[in-house]
Amino acid sequence: DLELRQTEQTRRRLDLRGETSPQIVQIAGADPQEMADAAQAAVALGAACIDINMGCPAKRVCHRLAGSALLRDEALVDQILTAVVQAVSVPVTLKTRTGWSPETRNAVRIARIAEDAGIAWLSLHGRTRACAYQGEAEYDSIAAVKAAIAIPVIANGDILVTDNRVAAVGRRGSLTVPAGARTINVAGKTIMPGFVDAHSHMWAPRGLHQTEVWQYLANLAYGVTTTRDPQTSTPDVFA
Repeated sequence: DLELRQTEQTRRRLDLRGETSPQIVQIAGADPQEMADAAQAAVALGAACIDINMGCPAKRVCHRLAGSALLRDEALVDQILTAVVQAVSVPVTLKTRTGWSPETRNAVRIARIAEDAGIAWLSLHGRTRACAYQGEAEYDSIAAVKAAIAIPVIANGDILVTDNRVAAVGRRGSLTVPAGARTINVAGKTIMPGFVDAHSHMWAPRGLHQTEVWQYLANLAYGVTTTRDPQTSTPDVFA
């Protein structure tokens, strides 16, 4: 939306100076041409990759027929993805869900549309829009998508926390280890995660904090040391 692009908030988000490379800009919308124009504007400002949001379940996003609301219109999904991929020379990726609701799961069809349109990789939240962030992630749906397409699939699943410790990530046996992968024995060692897309919108004050911030402390309690909020393009490092 050209009008929204001129707001102070949008200009601040698009200011990529000093950001860690590669710089990825996420866009959302329901009009193919507006999405293509937005992608071109982001690339002109230095974006090395464009990520399309078709996974956000927020009402304010879905009411504009954007985010996960697009999963109800596969033809429009195809038009948007094709328009954006053809509009820019940088990689275009897609964030999506398993469908609008459990009754209308269409993740495999969406994934094939994305691959045919030229999407570089797919980030799949293993829940429908109706499920939001509740219940167990659909690892069978994620596996079906992975089996159906050749492009990389990044699974957004579950982290099991027991007694304030990360006990498991995802479902055991849900990932096939590639041939030739190096095995590292971490038994008895403390693992400090790297970047974690928390997508929690912590909304903590910006800048270097001299006092304790509860949002950060809560993440540290679960072993999360670094997050990057894709909505504000804000990296947070907890030291």
